[in-house]
Amino acid sequence: MWPVVQASGRLWHEQDLGYADALRRLTPGTVTSTSEATGSGIRIELDTGMVVIHPAKEDVYVEIAHLMGFPDRAWMVWRPGEESFEDLA
Repeated sequence: MWPVVQASGRLWHEQDLGYADALRRLTPGTVTSTSEATGSGIRIELDTGMVVIHPAKEDVYVEIAHLMGFPDRAWMVWRPGEESFEDLA
């Protein structure tokens, strides 16, 4: 399961030609906002585009996302049926 990238006025999915380039073009960006909600998953908006993580139920096996690197060295894991992915239980 790969995130959807929104950049250059379009959505890029993992199977699209140019997806990797669209994903790489996000990397110099600065995060401007984040959100998470049941039914829409995790959205990370950057000044260079946006990443959306909300897989189809059949694409989830164990974990959906894992984020480390908070200032207090904390970490967060998202799984089907928990937090913002209750709809994937």
